[in-house]
Amino acid sequence: MRSVRMPEALDALRARLDEFDAAARQKGRDQYQAHAVLKVWSEADHHVKAEVEDDARYLVTLFYTRGEWSTRCACPVGVNCKHAYAAGLAWIASVESGARDGRDPAEASALARLGLAPAIDPTTARDRGLELELAPWLRALPSPEEIASAAPVSPLADLAGLRVRLDDDGGWFVEIRPAQDKPWKAPPQRWLNDLAALRPADFEALPPAEAALGAALAAEARLAPSGWSARRRLPDLAVAGLLRTRAALAALTRPDGSPFAIEEQPLELEAVATDGDTAPLTLRLLTPDGREAEPCVHVARQPANLYLFDGRIWRGPPQIPSDRLPVAALADPRLLPRLRAAGLRMPRGLASEVRGITLRPKLRCHLSAVLVGQERDFHAQLTAEADEPPCAQHWTGVAGWRWGKDSAPPPHRIGSP
Repeated sequence: MRSVRMPEALDALRARLDEFDAAARQKGRDQYQAHAVLKVWSEADHHVKAEVEDDARYLVTLFYTRGEWSTRCACPVGVNCKHAYAAGLAWIASVESGARDGRDPAEASALARLGLAPAIDPTTARDRGLELELAPWLRALPSPEEIASAAPVSPLADLAGLRVRLDDDGGWFVEIRPAQDKPWKAPPQRWLNDLAALRPADFEALPPAEAALGAALAAEARLAPSGWSARRRLPDLAVAGLLRTRAALAALTRPDGSPFAIEEQPLELEAVATDGDTAPLTLRLLTPDGREAEPCVHVARQPANLYLFDGRIWRGPPQIPSDRLPVAALADPRLLPRLRAAGLRMPRGLASEVRGITLRPKLRCHLSAVLVGQERDFHAQLTAEADEPPCAQHWTGVAGWRWGKDSAPPPHRIGSP
């Protein structure tokens, strides 16, 4: 089928005709309805020709190049004229009515040699009028072949299963199963490339959890700047999105293929003292029953920190950069609250040496003094203060809370109450 007959070409032609001025559209429509277009045909993929009868017989050419239409007519106007408008309407009606594409080559060759146009056959003119009346019916009622070809074919018709599996190294991978009696495997790269174009309805044939997983994967794929690779683990942001999709959690699995499940009690971060008061503390993760979680793999940061240990998935503290913590870090006012928020359990002897101070927030506000007639600036200062021992922190914005030069608590000596 020539490109000028394709549906997108006809849609572009309709849009182009709408850009004609009102007078050309009205006169062109009148000529079309009066059957002034004697013949319209296409001899190539990129243009349409028509003969329009007016005060003279004019040859009109409609060019279709890179999705855009342009016109040329032998009349004095030359472009975007009433003859071109009538020819455009006639071409759309001709294509939609199923008329033959092009005129008889022998007839065209003979007429070209003689420099004549074909005579108008009254029977042909009547037939053309009937075809124009039938065109909207043919456009509104698709043929059986068009109905069959338009039936939606799911791109997942041959897919029996979809899941995301966590491997022993902490990576999450998409896997598919072609049939119920077939093993799980990584999808073809083309399948991943096409994933972003799929809609939730494309996954309806799968079980509910797998359908929800498919829709979530498609959404995450659309957000991926450079696509996914079948051989690489899913990006952290995509994993976070899947873990937030509750309906899809049943389609996630652990390394052995068992269903995804999180243990009720989390892992805890414990600090172990080594020899010497200034030696670094050793940090380790413990299970609720006191076992050391080693080896332990961090598998997710959001929406919660998750770890893989002993074939099971556990919540836990944020991933730490090292298993060694300097004792001096416990005196850092920026780090100590974060360690406590992470649930750090310190050794008993060392915990007794750490003193907690309750600070009360205080907001001070004032207006700056200015000359008469000038606007006064509003100032605000946020502090957190304690009476025993007397100390105060100041909110600095980007840097957070800071002890003032003369407002830090006095140093605590080890062994003192």
